[in-house]
Amino acid sequence: MAYPVLKSVFLLTCVGLCVSCYPASFKAVDQKNVRTQLHVPKDVPFAAFDSNPKEAGWFGREGLRIHGVLQFSEEQFRVYLAKLDDPKIWKPVKFHHYSPSIAQSHTDSAFKWLSLPLHPWAEGYLRHWEFLPRVKSIGNGRYYCAVLMGEMGEGSPDGRGGRHPKWSWRMRHCSEIGPKEHPVITTFGALDLDAMKLYVYIGFSG
Repeated sequence: MAYPVLKSVFLLTCVGLCVSCYPASFKAVDQKNVRTQLHVPKDVPFAAFDSNPKEAGWFGREGLRIHGVLQFSEEQFRVYLAKLDDPKIWKPVKFHHYSPSIAQSHTDSAFKWLSLPLHPWAEGYLRHWEFLPRVKSIGNGRYYCAVLMGEMGEGSPDGRGGRHPKWSWRMRHCSEIGPKEHPVITTFGALDLDAMKLYVYIGFSG
């Protein structure tokens, strides 16, 4: 009869260990995710930054939202823009301290920077974001909106004539998904080509 108790203690210990695996500085990891996903060099400073929740619960930081603004110098911006349409750069890269960590496949448009204004899906998704009015007011700009989607396929046989489901992770552009589809991770960026600013938002499900 002690087995259920031992099992519960084991599960709680595992959860505790997972939480303790998170780095001491969430801010540093969140900023690293922004720079990694949007390929922003370390020497480009944040003019504004925030992320929530700031503490981990039993299952980590569910529903994490990361957002901010990066300000480029003229030279930094020139270099960044020169690489904006390079497919060797804009491809799946890992998210730090998150699972799933990377897309296994992607559509041809997943990592494209498109001209503003925003696609309606992106505007709806970001409707509560404090920087959305600024993004919508950009007169000369481009935006990036990559969404990581879970796709269920057939896996191994289940022994009853059927097959176990198997999940895979595919990156798409937000203009390629339907209104009732829900991304696992949404990575958004908007460039103000005149002010040399990059507005960023990364939202995780949960």
